Amino acid sequence: SMLGLINDCAEQLVITKFGLDAWHAIKEAANCPIKDYGFEQHGHYPDSATVDIVVAAASALNVTVDDVLELFGQFFLQYTIDKGYDNLLRCQGSTLRLWLSNLNAMHDHLQSSLPAGSFPVFWCENCEQYNGSIILHYYSVRGALLGGVVVGITKEV
Repeated sequence: SMLGLINDCAEQLVITKFGLDAWHAIKEAANCPIKDYGFEQHGHYPDSATVDIVVAAASALNVTVDDVLELFGQFFLQYTIDKGYDNLLRCQGSTLRLWLSNLNAMHDHLQSSLPAGSFPVFWCENCEQYNGSIILHYYSVRGALLGGVVVGITKEV
């Protein structure tokens, strides 16, 4: 299942960037029965409900699913800061590699207060082809479903 925080962030993204009417159209297309601003952040929702919202958003906004996920990732960082997680995010590291390398520790911390959560795993390695570059590996029980979110977050960091 998906944490309500993810769906709430998707709602906030659409309303902030595209307006309440766009959100209503997306909810209707996704058969989402949740009232406006009604997602429980620590509640759990079927992954399929989140996928339906993403697919409906892509259709309504006339972009690809990957575009929606990347936009979500970019928005998610500010969303989590606004929700009071700024100190936790700042402690991740002062460089991109440190920040990315510490994501697992942050997810472990979150797992203790959200035991039903299903968090991804990340690891970095040097990219020998491009000096100073890193390769970010991402593993999730959801497969590559949310890979675009990782791209968006990484661009924002």
